[in-house]
Amino acid sequence: MNKDDLRFARTEKLIEEAFLKNVEEKGFDKTSVSDICRDAGISRHAFYTHYEDKYRLLDRFMEELDITLQEGITQEVLDAARSGNFDHSSKRIVRDIAANRDVIRVLLKCRREEITKMMEQLYLDIPTSMYVEDYWDRIREDRLRIVRASISNSITGFVEEAVNQGGVIEAEKLYEWFNDISNYFGNYYLKQLRDI
Repeated sequence: MNKDDLRFARTEKLIEEAFLKNVEEKGFDKTSVSDICRDAGISRHAFYTHYEDKYRLLDRFMEELDITLQEGITQEVLDAARSGNFDHSSKRIVRDIAANRDVIRVLLKCRREEITKMMEQLYLDIPTSMYVEDYWDRIREDRLRIVRASISNSITGFVEEAVNQGGVIEAEKLYEWFNDISNYFGNYYLKQLRDI
């Protein structure tokens, strides 16, 4: 990596940190490109060299979070879904959430509905579809859509509490709670699928 590449990467990191700080303090709508530039110590030209606008920057955070969390859906997680024992997958999920705490906290403020949909796909649909035959056909049932929405909102609520209270609540307790939630909702969801 040459000097220009390092400078480019450093500037991008400064932009991202300033963006997160401003959105955390003021909200997305009240955060301007000028605010980001001022706090990053860069010119508007430098910002626009990296990002088209603040919406594209927000999109990038969503895309990177989705990729990061999808990487967490490892064989370990899929095996847990098949066996019904979510201990290991719960630890992985809580670890991924904790590692991305600041980004998730900001994204929940800006794009809660999209985060909820992401949680639904990653922690409900992907594992379940691995071992439930004709899963994608079954989820079209109205009753199941309501159950899925309830579970996704509960997972998002857990994630929100984890990122807001993560420094206060010890990791082992978060693992335990997420494991309990996963087992409860996982078993309930499977029962609903069987009853259709």
